This record gives sequence, C-alpha cells and structure tokens, in this order.
Amino acid sequence: MKLRAFLPVLPLIALMLAASLLPIAMFLVNGLQKANGDYSLIQFQRVIDKPAYLLAVWNTIKTSVLVDILVLLLAYPVALTIHMAKGGFRNALMIAVLLPFFTSVLVRSYAWSVVLGLKGPVNQFLVATGILDEPYLLGHSTIGTFVGLVHILMPPAVLSIYTIMSRIDENLMTTARSLGAGKLTAFFTIFFPLSLPGVLLGGLLTFVMALGAFVIPQLLGGVGNLMFGQVIVMIATISLDWNFASALSLIFLLIMALPIYGLVRGGQFGDATGGRPARSRPTALSRLLAMFTAPAGRIVTPLLRAADRLPSILPRGLRIFVATAVILFLVVPELLIVLLSFGDPNYLSWPPTRLSGEGYALFFQSAPWVRALGQSLQFGLLTMAISLVIGTAAAYGIARGDFPFKSLIVSLALVPLILPDIIPAIAYYIAASTFHMSGSVIAIVAGQAVTATSMVLLVMLAVFRSLKVEVELAARASGAGPVRAFFNVVVPIVWPSFIVAGLFSFLNAFDNLLTPLFVGGKYQTLPVYMWLQMREATSPLITVVASIMVFAVVTLGFVATYAQRLQARQLENSKI
Repeated sequence: MKLRAFLPVLPLIALMLAASLLPIAMFLVNGLQKANGDYSLIQFQRVIDKPAYLLAVWNTIKTSVLVDILVLLLAYPVALTIHMAKGGFRNALMIAVLLPFFTSVLVRSYAWSVVLGLKGPVNQFLVATGILDEPYLLGHSTIGTFVGLVHILMPPAVLSIYTIMSRIDENLMTTARSLGAGKLTAFFTIFFPLSLPGVLLGGLLTFVMALGAFVIPQLLGGVGNLMFGQVIVMIATISLDWNFASALSLIFLLIMALPIYGLVRGGQFGDATGGRPARSRPTALSRLLAMFTAPAGRIVTPLLRAADRLPSILPRGLRIFVATAVILFLVVPELLIVLLSFGDPNYLSWPPTRLSGEGYALFFQSAPWVRALGQSLQFGLLTMAISLVIGTAAAYGIARGDFPFKSLIVSLALVPLILPDIIPAIAYYIAASTFHMSGSVIAIVAGQAVTATSMVLLVMLAVFRSLKVEVELAARASGAGPVRAFFNVVVPIVWPSFIVAGLFSFLNAFDNLLTPLFVGGKYQTLPVYMWLQMREATSPLITVVASIMVFAVVTLGFVATYAQRLQARQLENSKI
C-alpha cells in the first residue's frame, strides 16, 4: 500500500483542521489585530500598560517553576521504587499512581477543597496539634493551588521518569558493582545520568501543564493570585474581548514554545511522530551536566565512597518513606471523598456523622444530576465511536502507508495532547460562536473528538507498528483485498487494543469539562453540572458524583489492563 493509504488519514486531517488547528490559528491571528480588523501590536501594548497582567504572568511562571521542582523531587523516588519493585508489588504501586492519573481533575480538585477546607481533616489536625489557633482557609489560597497542581501533575512525571528507567540496562550496574563500586557510587555515576532524559521529559511536561492550568487555580486558588489561564478565560468569555485574549494566548505560547518543542521532538511522543525519542543512553543534557560537575568530582567521589559504607537500609528506607508518603498524598484524598459519599446526604462533615447509602439514592432521584449523567454518557459514547473509527483508520494508514509528511501529520494530530487545554478550548469556543455552532451536539462531540482521536491514534499506531506486515501480506497473497485483509486478519489480532483505545477516548470525553462548558449551551454534562455546583455551593451530593467517577475509573482501568495483557499475547502469537 502506497499513496492510497493516505485515504484513511483524510478524516483525521479534516477533523483536526476543522475543530483544532484552524480555530487555534484564527484565534492567534486575532491577537495581531485591532477590533476593526487592522493588523497592529496594540494588544501587546495593553499587556505592558497593565501591571495586573504582568503580575499574572509572573505568578504563573513562578508557581509553575516551584511546582515543577517539587514534583520532580518527589516523583523520582516514586519512579525508582516502582522500577526496583517486583511482581505484584510493582503492579500495586503502578495502580496507585495510575488511579489519580485517570481520575477527573474536577474530582481531585473537589477532594482537595474538602481536605483543605475550614472543617477538613488538615485544619482539624493543625488545630488539634496546636500548630494553628483556629482553622485557616487553605483550600482557596495560593497553598490550595500549589497543593492541587502538585497532586495533578505528579502521576505523569512519575510515569515519564519510570519509562526511561525501565530502558536502562541492568548489566551496567552489575558491572560497576563487580569493579568495586558501592551501591550509591554505581547509582549516581551510572544509573542517575542515564535516567536524566526521563527527568527532563517529566520536567517539561509538568511545566507546560502547570503553565496552562485553569481548573485547579479556579477552584482552589485565591482571588489575589490569578494565573494566566484564568485571565485569558475571563477576557474571552466575560469581557468578550477576543483580540486581547488572543494576544495573551500568543504570549502564553511563546513562554511554552521551548518546552513544547522538547516534548514533540525528543520526549513523550518521539516514537509516534518519528522524532528522536528519549533514550536511556547519555544525552546532551547528561554530557552538559557532566562537564559542569567534573571539577567537583574530587569532592563528590569521596563522599559517595563514604556513603557506601553506611548501612544500605538508610538510603533504601528514605526512598521508600518518600515514595509511600507521595502515594498516600495521591490516593488518600480520593479515598476520603468515597468515604464522605456514604455520610449524611444533607450535611458535609468530617468525620462523617453516620454512614449510609442515602446519598446515592438521592442522586438517582435528582432529575438534574441524572440528566447530566445521561448527557455525559451520550456525548462520551458518540465521541468514542467517532474517535475509534477516525483514529484507527488513520493509524493503520500511517503505519502501513508510504506517503509524504507522515511525521508532520502525526505531530499536528498530537497538538491537542501537548497544548494546555485552555488555549484550544477558548479558540474552539470563539470559532463555534463565530459560526453560530454553540449549543449544538455537533459542536460538543467534534470538540471532544479532537483529543479523544489523538489518544486513539497513539494507542493504535503503536499496535499496528508492532504487528508484522507479513501477516497481512500472506492474506493478500491468498487473494484478499486490503479491506478484507484488514477485517479478516488484522482485526482478530488487535481487537483488545480497540477496547483500550475506546476506554481511553470514552474517559477523556466523559470527563471533559471545557468543551461542553464553553460551547454546550443548554447541554449540561456531569462535569459541567458538577462545576456549577462547586462554584455555587458545597452540595454533599458532589461527593456521590465524585465517588461514582472514581468507581468508573477503577472498573474501566481493570478492563483496560486485562485487554492490554491480552493484546500482548495476541501480538506474540502472531509472530509464531
């Protein structure tokens, strides 16, 4: 299959252009225009003239850098603990990291708003121990934003670092130990430099996601410490000054340009795009670090040798302690929310005054909540169906086809996964408003299908590239056409990946807040209705909704894990 394999890619290109790339391009061009359409830099002058906007830029960069540093410091020992664990214990640790990763940002934000609230467990502990004389509003302050961002961004950083660690040849450490190096010396001279690409990748990902944060600062932050994403949303949706919002977004993208380039070319999506993936061998970063640290080698080496003589349980115990604390930090808030969902449905208190299932009964008796749940399921299933068809077809065409600009097409298709959600969402909102599409099912589903299709593309592209082409050629030699060969030979082998990709796309659409919030109109999905309730009041029923979403993630996670293992066996059998 040569150029005709380009045909399955056309729906992907059409979707990305219509619902992502063109709206973003049009939105950013607005930043270079006056209200009358003439090109000018006056919008950027407005940013300079207003100290409040520069303060928002500074607050965003400062918060992102601090969050990035803390996340990396905590994520590394967690990733190392997972890497060194064996069998079921490693799987348990991975589940503890993945559970928050796939849980809705809204759920996790609400969990922390309860934990850090005036009557939450943190304040109760601080008052009981005498650290505070009276409760302090931690959940709506700079502290709340910081804690929430660290919690949200920890899992992707752990996964990024662990992925690189898993590629490191263990024989290198064994060889170093056989030559007389102690455990710590071997670790810091061999293992740690080789793991730096994962640290770099995790740092870039954390920084970009922190810069673009909107939900966390909006729900957990204080009014005096606005981040840039919040300012853009207010200008675009309240003031309706789209030209100025576009200029702010351009500044935003300029700040993120270098980290985003690093992610595309040498990071998370290198294998998919055809760029250079991050590897476990020494990189330019590790060589640069070695150049600066070499003069200090005469000091560091004796210290490492001295540390090697310490009982091995000390560094191991410190690593396990940090990893345990971080995992509890990730998991406990969601567990508390689940526990609170079984409390008094009329009053939110910690600890729960009584345990019952009345809240769940009230939820399913509440017409607004049930209607919101139904609309989320409707849009989620529609989005899943569309993204599966478009993403699978495109992945197969890219994996088997021979046509120009394949890497460019994949890179552009992955833009929605790399850019902070707020910029594509605002761009899509303005485009939908301009063309009078807001409030329609098409606008909601198309907007959600962009990121969902990108996820399907990533999953299925990896599977098709792992499947030997000889399997299909044998079917073609027997007289089967390309379509028949695909459905009769390829589909029976890769069908478990359809389940994995479908679940990912469904969860992404089901949890999507920004698209239905901005263009949904009369349609209120479960995340939107939950968002409005969290903004207006603290309804105890929100704990029930959050718990249902946690249960759904856990259930679908087990299904996806089983399907992934089944897929590995299917691919292995196809090679025999």
